[in-house]
Amino acid sequence: SFPTRRSSDLNFSTIDTAIKHDNRDILLIGLLNRWNKEITINREKYYCDAEKWLRETGYCDIMIPQIYFGFDNSAAPFEKTVDEWEKAANGRVKLMFGLAVYKIGAEDKYAGNGKNEWIENADILSRQVEYLQKQKYYEGTAYFRYCSMFKPEESVYSQVQLELTRLKAVLEK
Repeated sequence: SFPTRRSSDLNFSTIDTAIKHDNRDILLIGLLNRWNKEITINREKYYCDAEKWLRETGYCDIMIPQIYFGFDNSAAPFEKTVDEWEKAANGRVKLMFGLAVYKIGAEDKYAGNGKNEWIENADILSRQVEYLQKQKYYEGTAYFRYCSMFKPEESVYSQVQLELTRLKAVLEK
């Protein structure tokens, strides 16, 4: 049979209950894609009801929205997208935001007017973390993709190093 929202809800709820029955200190983490224009796709295609999982008990403890957008992204500007997640959260679930290391030095062809933002700037991640640290439900950050951070391509190596130096300075404040 095909999955449904109800079966996804039951799967997450069952896992959450089973884990917490044996060890209450273990966290169940829910991962989701973008929020704003994709919420219907998350709910209808991927069967991930982010709003429900954020507000109701028994699904997850920390959610990691993948905010892989720059500040100048025409479709989903970073600050607006983060603000939407913050608005949907109620404090029951903490938010750990996923950030896009893999975009450093690359054209973001889906970003509209912001397509060159990751090429022209080497402080996007540090500014993003500064913005996130001011959010009420901020729990931390996760970075995608490991090789982009620690084994970047030669063509973007110096930009990645500069970005990481600036990011480290923000994280050590």
